[in-house]
Amino acid sequence: MKILIVEDSQTMRKIIRVTLSLARFTELEIEEAADGEEALKKIDGGLRPDVVLTDLAMPKMTGTELIKEIMRRKLPIKCGYVTANKEPTKHLEAQAAGAVFFLPKPFTTEQLRRAFRWAQFRE
Repeated sequence: MKILIVEDSQTMRKIIRVTLSLARFTELEIEEAADGEEALKKIDGGLRPDVVLTDLAMPKMTGTELIKEIMRRKLPIKCGYVTANKEPTKHLEAQAAGAVFFLPKPFTTEQLRRAFRWAQFRE
């Protein structure tokens, strides 16, 4: 499974990467981007992740904007988001944009494992 982690915090990107390794998914290929614009540049450059996990609150391009753009392009990429924001409207916006799963900050290894398994089976 190819995963693109899109998060402006380098520390959080490392936490997600380590948690993915602890979740014991086999054959993971992980790429990282510091914001939505960088993520789109990587995708435009040929990166084809199976899953994009994005933070919602980022400079330059929010996670919701990134998800909307991926869906607008009809790319076969499943999108999920991670956020500490508890505001229901933010979650509804991300889900309406096309997100198929969500992880709260902070999250456990088991929450991450369930979210990615869910994403694998979503159409």
